[in-house]
Amino acid sequence: ESGNAELGVVGSLGDGSGKWHLQVTSDVDLQVQSLLDTPTGFLTNLSAANLLASSPAPVVDAQLGGIWTGTITSNQGVVEYVGISTDDGEFRFFSTETRAQFQGNLSVSTNDLTGTGSAVIDEVNKLTVTIEGQIIERQTLTGSWRANTGESGVIDLRYWDIHARSSSNAKTQGEWTGTDDGQVWIELSISNGNITGTDALNCTHNGTVSPVDAQFNVYIIEDTLSNCSIEGNYAGLSALTDTTTTDDTIMFAVDNGTFYITALIIRE
Repeated sequence: ESGNAELGVVGSLGDGSGKWHLQVTSDVDLQVQSLLDTPTGFLTNLSAANLLASSPAPVVDAQLGGIWTGTITSNQGVVEYVGISTDDGEFRFFSTETRAQFQGNLSVSTNDLTGTGSAVIDEVNKLTVTIEGQIIERQTLTGSWRANTGESGVIDLRYWDIHARSSSNAKTQGEWTGTDDGQVWIELSISNGNITGTDALNCTHNGTVSPVDAQFNVYIIEDTLSNCSIEGNYAGLSALTDTTTTDDTIMFAVDNGTFYITALIIRE
């Protein structure tokens, strides 16, 4: 809009007090003009850039959410991992090949990353772990991890753009099957976010899967397993990916504090 906006400011000069007049013109130049006749003179024009220079830009912390792919090293060697994380810091890093899994919570200060949680990397022993590193928002997540046993390793993950897909209950609707060496080990039915099904251990599954944020391809999964040797209440993160067609595969990582499960299930 044309015209001027005016703001009166009361200040103090070195040789007395006075009133100043701040005028913001339509071309965004800022002019500071003295309403007093000062014998020593004073700066009467000040550019917007100079006026704002004394106000540093606020520090912004990187967003933690993403789907990630890359490697994590341990005494098991260098292993391919998938990572799922939410903007509030929950994470799961897991291998669908070795069934290894890290889970816990991350926090960030600018781009510096710290985290705590647990891990099972040899399918047997549960470790308490800490993570330190850096995150470049929606680009990279790198650093190192250390366990309470003294074991340690390196994390090197890259952002996977399937994270930017939207999420909904409609996208998870259907019949899903997981196989291992060609043998079916789990069959799940998902309807309106509700999970039912059975698996090769004769567990009965009853749970839910729901979007964390409709803008992103990340889901909270909760599943109660009963009538079997690994029964309990499991929780974790999941996301949709592609095997033959778009969004025809659910990858997930869950645990119940004792047992850790990672898997890919494909839409029938």
